[in-house]
Amino acid sequence: MAGGRAYVAVGADGLEIYDLGASGTPALLSLVQTAGDALAIRVDANYAYVADFPATIDIINLAP
Repeated sequence: MAGGRAYVAVGADGLEIYDLGASGTPALLSLVQTAGDALAIRVDANYAYVADFPATIDIINLAP
């Protein structure tokens, strides 16, 4: 989680980004396809670094 958002690795579906706003229910903002199966995510500033299987890293710009 970072900046009121949750970043979820969902395997073959890639990266899901949710808004964790005040509504109490997470809202899906975006689904980003990755090169492989997304296994782990690290968010730093405006970038998400997604570890994929087999042995790749996707760097996704999160800036609007």
